[in-house]
Amino acid sequence: MKETFRLPLTLALVCAACSFVLTCVHLKTREPICQASRAKAFAAARAVLPSGCEVSESGGVFKASKGGKVAGYATLGRSSAGYGGELVLMVGIGSDGRLLGYSVVSSKETPGLGSQVGGESFRGQFTGQLAGGGTVDGWKVRQDGGAFDAVTAATISSRAAIEAIGDAVHRIEDAARVR
Repeated sequence: MKETFRLPLTLALVCAACSFVLTCVHLKTREPICQASRAKAFAAARAVLPSGCEVSESGGVFKASKGGKVAGYATLGRSSAGYGGELVLMVGIGSDGRLLGYSVVSSKETPGLGSQVGGESFRGQFTGQLAGGGTVDGWKVRQDGGAFDAVTAATISSRAAIEAIGDAVHRIEDAARVR
C-alpha cells in the first residue's frame, strides 16, 4: 500500500518541478521574444514604405510620415489558403492608395515554387497598382479571370498572396478611418 502512494506522489512532484522550470523559462524569455518580433515587424514595414520617412506603429499598422505628411501605411496581411499553410506578407500602401510593395514575412510554401510569390517577377505586377477603395477585391490571377500572372505551377500560392494583400489593404483602410 505504501508503494501505491509513493509512485503517484513522485510523479506529481516531478510534474510540479517541470512546470515550475517551464514557467520560469517562459517569464525570462517572453520579453526578448516580443522585442525581437517587434523589431522584425518594423524592419519589414520599413522595407515596403518610402525611404527617409519617420515610421510609427499603432495597433499593428505602421505609418510613414515625411515633413508632417503621411507618405504611406504598412501592415501584415494573412491568408490561410496557401499551399503549405498560412502566408503572411508585410504590405505597404502609399497615401494615394497605390501598392508600394510587399515582402514575405512567413511562408510554408514549397521552396522553388510557391516561395516565388516573394520574387520580383511576381511581386512587380502589383507595385504601383491602385489597391485602395475596394479595388483590391477584384484582383485575381488570370486563371480566375483576373489580370495577374500566377507563378508557374503555384497558382494556389499566387491566390494566397493576392488574398494576403487584400487582407492588409482592408486592415490599413480600417485603421485610416479610425485615425
